[in-house]
Amino acid sequence: MAEFSSYSKLPELNTATILLVGGQGIGQHKLAEALLELNTLYSLQVRTTTHLPLPAENSESRPKIDFVVFILDASNNLSISKTVASAKELDVSYYLGKACFVVLNATSDSLHCADMSDITGLCDAYDSPMLCANLKDESPRKCLARKLLCLTEVSSGFKHGVSPMLIQATKHTYEFMETL
Repeated sequence: MAEFSSYSKLPELNTATILLVGGQGIGQHKLAEALLELNTLYSLQVRTTTHLPLPAENSESRPKIDFVVFILDASNNLSISKTVASAKELDVSYYLGKACFVVLNATSDSLHCADMSDITGLCDAYDSPMLCANLKDESPRKCLARKLLCLTEVSSGFKHGVSPMLIQATKHTYEFMETL
């Protein structure tokens, strides 16, 4: 198995690559289609896989991955466990603004196989954003695609003056206590 990091390859000119990591049948191909339908000023590539690490074969021809999206279904234990295992395999440099978690069926409490606090704990442990989504309907899928595209543009360097580290540093609220 080949490990890749966000700095292991040189970026391609005017190209951004998103890697969708999620189990089969949860809608990652529909999300990939929604992403590719968006108009961009650059070439957008979307790759899919069911788990990490990626196989070592063809690693030389694999493009630089700019953004990683973990898709997990809150109503499926296997999806949750595969996401937890895959998140451990990703290089730590991706958790600095180059990865996020998409949670499906988050609003259906009766369908949850795991407590949502466990899923939010996973996102907090990797200090990555969590987006709740519905990939079955077209309108929410397109909305999610636009959000992911914005995150990808930042991580790829297409948003001038905004970096993943800036987003990471400003996403927390800080309390400053005045000393008496």
